[in-house]
Amino acid sequence: MALQRFENQDVLKQILKMRGFYYLSSNPIERLIFYPTTDDIIQSRFYELLKKYSFRIFLRDLIKMKDDFCRENLKHYCSSKTIERYLKFLLRYNVISLRERGHFQLNNLNIRSFGDTFEWFIAQIFQREFSLPAFWGIRMKETEGGGDYDVMTFPEGSFIYVETKSSPPKHIELTEICAFLNRVNDLNPQMAVFVEDTMLRMKDKIVVMFQEALKNMYGKRAEKYFPVHNFKRELYRIKDSLFIINSRPNLVTNLGLCISHFLKSKGISFNIDSKW
Repeated sequence: MALQRFENQDVLKQILKMRGFYYLSSNPIERLIFYPTTDDIIQSRFYELLKKYSFRIFLRDLIKMKDDFCRENLKHYCSSKTIERYLKFLLRYNVISLRERGHFQLNNLNIRSFGDTFEWFIAQIFQREFSLPAFWGIRMKETEGGGDYDVMTFPEGSFIYVETKSSPPKHIELTEICAFLNRVNDLNPQMAVFVEDTMLRMKDKIVVMFQEALKNMYGKRAEKYFPVHNFKRELYRIKDSLFIINSRPNLVTNLGLCISHFLKSKGISFNIDSKW
């Protein structure tokens, strides 16, 4: 699976065109932390490491200090042994360079945040774990919800839109939740997921902001028509098609549970109490 524009983008263009959107671009590989490698093995090794929450937090911190950092700067969430392993990996694949006196720098200083690499990782989960075509960093022209969309995938003829947040919950604002809901209304996908890359509980802030955003949009009707339900651990849903998830125990499991719940909700139920 070489680092490329992945699946045929004509599929994405056609789906968006039918919804009245003008596709500009997607899969911006130049914004990935390990660009410009095109080696399949290296991609796979990055993907496997990105499954670890500690590696993602490590990269997030590293990018913030990209032009000058040392081991001491990276000890917030990792042991010294883990830091050495991650630094050795990044040095081996030319992501960082050793400067002097134990200081390092990111080789691609144009990297603005971990967000683009995180979007790539989510798209890779859909491709590698669920064999679904997926795109990230999608740019469209003249959309009401803004021109940049994080991840899109298409299981069994359905259209899934995913919003990714790689910053901690304390940095997420109500305006971002409102923007996500507006994008969902704009795109009208069959399923949408809001991914917050954290091990913290979602109900303390994120779920509360969703409830507030929905109340702002629909008033008193929101609680009746769009209640936020907890359906497993720190996974929440609105109806059976919009999901709010964190990274505990891991993103592969959580995304799989969302897809499974969505697809089951679409099928015929043989529960004696259900109405067909």
